[in-house]
Amino acid sequence: MKTQQSLRVKDAPISGISELGLDYSVPDSQWIIQQDFMERIPRIEASGKVHVLHVRGSRGDPEGEAVHQQCRERTQKHCPLNTRIHLHCCTGSAARVRRWMEAFPKCYFGYTKAITQMEFPAQQALRTLPLQWLLLETDAPI
Repeated sequence: MKTQQSLRVKDAPISGISELGLDYSVPDSQWIIQQDFMERIPRIEASGKVHVLHVRGSRGDPEGEAVHQQCRERTQKHCPLNTRIHLHCCTGSAARVRRWMEAFPKCYFGYTKAITQMEFPAQQALRTLPLQWLLLETDAPI
């Protein structure tokens, strides 16, 4: 059955798998569910499919550095280097962008109109990002 499910996703006429990731802005009792999901979903052999990652920090880590590191490491564990990643609703610094690009050279970064209200490091990251890696998002909740 696992093989059948893998084939269905791998051969399905879809271009991506959306809203994977870790969102620690929710109660910490839900974190383990997300962590488990992150361990299982990339194993579905979705080669060639874009992985849309949703990554949010906790109240104690509003910039999300720790959760981004966890998500990046979990993704590296299960996905090849050439996996296309769409980092949804980016808010991080140029250093974070650089770490994702080093881990996944085909990582794209989505920004919303919220960038106009973000701190300087996030705006600086946007300014240093090559245009071919920039995605403008209109469906974000912000």
